[in-house]
Amino acid sequence: MMLELINNHITRVTGGDGGEAYLIAGREGSALIDSGMAYCAENLIQNIKQVLGEGNLDFVLLSHTHYDHSGGIPFLRLEWPNLLVLGDAHGKRILKKQSAMTAIKELSDHAAEMFGKPAQDFDEKDLRIDECIKEGDIIDLGNIQIEVFATPGHTKCSLAFFLRNESILFASETTGIMADYGEVTPGFLTSYKDTLESVKKCRKLQAKFIVSPHYGLIPEVDSKNYWDWVVKSMEANKNFIIKLYRDGYNEAEILTKYAKKFRSERQEEQQPYEAFEMNAKKIIEVIIKEFGQI
Repeated sequence: MMLELINNHITRVTGGDGGEAYLIAGREGSALIDSGMAYCAENLIQNIKQVLGEGNLDFVLLSHTHYDHSGGIPFLRLEWPNLLVLGDAHGKRILKKQSAMTAIKELSDHAAEMFGKPAQDFDEKDLRIDECIKEGDIIDLGNIQIEVFATPGHTKCSLAFFLRNESILFASETTGIMADYGEVTPGFLTSYKDTLESVKKCRKLQAKFIVSPHYGLIPEVDSKNYWDWVVKSMEANKNFIIKLYRDGYNEAEILTKYAKKFRSERQEEQQPYEAFEMNAKKIIEVIIKEFGQI
C-alpha cells in the first residue's frame, strides 16, 4: 500500500488491508503505533524503511493486543532486533497466555485467507510487550512527545496516544471505528460503562485531529462532531440489543439479527466473519450484563 503523509513527521505505513500502522519519526527516535496483521508485515517493513532509510525503529506503541494490531510485531523484531514494544500491563499478561496466542494465530490465518495472501507463521515468544506504559507516561522522541491515556472498554489494555503539540489523537478502538460519514462502529467488548468514561476522557482533550482505528485521519471539521457520533452509535447498539433481549430472544438469535443490521460493507471487506462474530458476541454479552435487568 502507498505511504500517506499525515504531517511532516507522521506517516501512515500500513502494509495491507485490515490493520493500520502509523510511524512517528522524531529527532531522537521513532515509534510505530500498532503493527497491523501478520500477513502484510513484509509490506509494512518496506514502508517503514522508505521513511526511515537506514534509521532505526525504536518503539512499537501497542494500542491493545488483538491480532490486527499486534500481528506484525514478530516480523519487525527480525528487522530491528533492539525494538522495544510498549503496552499496557494487562496486555503483557494476556500475551503470555497460550489461549490468546492461539486465537491470534487462528484469526491471523483467517485474515490472510480472506485477502488471498499466504498465512505467516511466527515465533510466539516474539509477540510480547517488553515494557509497560500507563496513563500519564510520555514517550519522548526529542521534538515530539507522545502522551499515554488508558481507555478501557474495548479491552482492559486499550491505550490512546496524544500528540499535544500537533493536537492529534490516535484513538483506541474502545471509542469506535469511523465507518461512513457520521457513523461510528462501536467497540465496547468488555464494558459499555467504561467505554463511555473513555469517550469522555478523550473528548476533554479537544484534539483538532483524530486518527480512528481502521479508518484513518478525521479532519478538524469532523473531529468536532466525532464524539457525538460515537455516543449515538453506542446508544443505537445498546437499544437494539436490549429490545430483542426483553422481547425474549436468546443470545444466538440476537447475534443473527445484530449481524444483519450492523455488519457494514467496510467490515465485510476488511474483517473476517470469525472476528466480527467474536466481537459481536462480546458486545451482546456486555449489554445484557450491564443493562438486561434494568
